[in-house]
Amino acid sequence: MKKRLLLLILFIYLYTFPTLAQTWIGSGNLDQQFFITANLTNNTLPSVTANTDSAENIAMPALSTESTGLKVAFTDLKFNKEDSNSPFASVTDQELQASLLQKIAVNMDAFKAMMEPVVNDTLRALPQQKTPVNVNALKEQISLVTNDTLKASLYQQIANYYLKYDSIPAKKTRQAYQEAAIEYTIKALHAYSSYNDTPGLRNSFNNLVKVYMDQKKYSQAKWFILQSNTMSRQQKDDANIISTLVELAKIKIAIKDYSLARRDLDEAKTLSVKNHFAKQESAVQQSYAVLYTHLNKPKQAAAALKRHDFIEDSIIKAADAQRLAALNSQDSTQQAKKKLYTAAGKKPSKTNSDKKAVSL
Repeated sequence: MKKRLLLLILFIYLYTFPTLAQTWIGSGNLDQQFFITANLTNNTLPSVTANTDSAENIAMPALSTESTGLKVAFTDLKFNKEDSNSPFASVTDQELQASLLQKIAVNMDAFKAMMEPVVNDTLRALPQQKTPVNVNALKEQISLVTNDTLKASLYQQIANYYLKYDSIPAKKTRQAYQEAAIEYTIKALHAYSSYNDTPGLRNSFNNLVKVYMDQKKYSQAKWFILQSNTMSRQQKDDANIISTLVELAKIKIAIKDYSLARRDLDEAKTLSVKNHFAKQESAVQQSYAVLYTHLNKPKQAAAALKRHDFIEDSIIKAADAQRLAALNSQDSTQQAKKKLYTAAGKKPSKTNSDKKAVSL
């Protein structure tokens, strides 16, 4: 009896399963997958392509709908248009596309409604880049100040804040900081020029060079560094002449004007050696190494780096020697004072004659 029942169940299963499968998918085979992936940015769905090893692949055009990143997978589907024995009507690509679009749109609307509050909460929780209160206060003070000296100081303080753009990771924010640094540095420059503040003017020139170099605007950078160099020559300030020559050489290397860059570095080297400016000579040698690298001269570049390292070591050793000498000087001074205090604290001893006089 049990065997007959099992055979009956097996017969019913084998007879009804293909019919149920055909009813579900409109065909008799179950070996194919369709994937539709929503795009987050352009609100379109890519083409849907049947991925199978069978002879026929069915490709559908792109579906346009609102998208939220939802991925819809239709698995185990195969449509055989040539199956004339199928009791079900064949489904055209257009009908299938319309059906899929309707189902996806409903699912995406629900998904969007579910995720929208989550996204909003996340955006509100993100740290916002804000201008600090003290910079805003400085900007407000400018309108209240009429003195050019005070205005220049305020402009420079604001510019110094924006000149820290290297620490800003976001590209657009960093670019905005650079433009603000240029704006307030130029305002400071005009204020400095009204009362001929040479150090302020030169500092403003150098700051503008830095920003324009980072922006790869070499013409502007070159113009401002030449102004700084000219001012340094007028003041006969050899240290600043050297630094501006090194910066000018960097710009010329960037625009591949290697011969003129070499000339600037040669002059800077001569001035640094003449004045025994070790730090400046070290910077010159480092720039030589960069120049020779661009000229594909590795031996000269290695020699320049070796000279640079030697000078840096000499500077460190000299600083250590000065520090040690200062400590030794302090120790000797303290020991001398200690001896003086010890001698002053001792009581005078009585002589033999004094002892005799006391005994009499």
